Amino acid sequence: MQWRIRCGRDTTASDTIRVEHAAGVTEVPRDVDRIAAIDGWPDLHSLLALGVVPEIAATEYQKESPLVRDRIDEVEQTVERGVPELEALAAAEPDLIFGMDDSEQIYDKLSRIAPTILLDRHSSDVNEHLRTVARAVGRPDAARRVILEYEARLEEVRSSVRGSDLADTSIAIVTDHPTSEGTFRLLGPASSAGRTLEAVGTGRLIDAEGTSEVPGGPNGEFGVNASTELLTEILGPADIILVATTPVFEDTTPWIGGPLWNRLPAVQNDAVVEVFTDTWYFDTALTRTARLDDIEELVRRFG
Repeated sequence: MQWRIRCGRDTTASDTIRVEHAAGVTEVPRDVDRIAAIDGWPDLHSLLALGVVPEIAATEYQKESPLVRDRIDEVEQTVERGVPELEALAAAEPDLIFGMDDSEQIYDKLSRIAPTILLDRHSSDVNEHLRTVARAVGRPDAARRVILEYEARLEEVRSSVRGSDLADTSIAIVTDHPTSEGTFRLLGPASSAGRTLEAVGTGRLIDAEGTSEVPGGPNGEFGVNASTELLTEILGPADIILVATTPVFEDTTPWIGGPLWNRLPAVQNDAVVEVFTDTWYFDTALTRTARLDDIEELVRRFG
């Protein structure tokens, strides 16, 4: 059961909270009734992890998400993601707005509607996102609890991996994100997925050094696009292949089920596992915990 922010704020003598964030410093009133999350990813996920359901949110890409679809029923009004229609946002009368710093070009306009907190899109520090959001909504204790719970869960899964065959297993992660024709996307060691696998101690993560890059750099945050002609060369060494899919994209993986795909040892050994793209592609307070759940399931299946 989610509760509204007005029901559980920490209290002090001051009427405002000073919050440092990606766009500067904002004084946030303590008495906040209506919160807007205009990005729908780290901002919304951080709020939900803290037990706070915003009244206004960008939920267009979240309706089918198993991570949040049961938590956003109480969102009263939806807005366009990232750069919302300002008149519609103002009409929703938020007291506090959260977003990401790629909305910085309209930060001044957003701030005229309500105090606005922007998170760093390119930061991989989920805890910092949590702490920033928690400070703004007066819930620092909740953030500390969420972080400690994640660290305990991480150690639990690390222990499970350590005692399993997964510690010596090669894993590849491909996604259904649209790419140019004749390519597929592979997540590398610097991705949120790669960092989590390293943290729990799984075996080698298959990369694609030398292939064409996508934003984030070679094997970076968003992985690389590789030619489908290299499917067997790149994915052949993988003991397990994770295929990250989402209902948002359709017909973006025509190479799955083709002759080269069917030749892969992981395919022939029934070691292809479908996972949810959001969980493995993005790094938020909710996705990182869901990745640990998926990894524990891999231990049960292959360990």
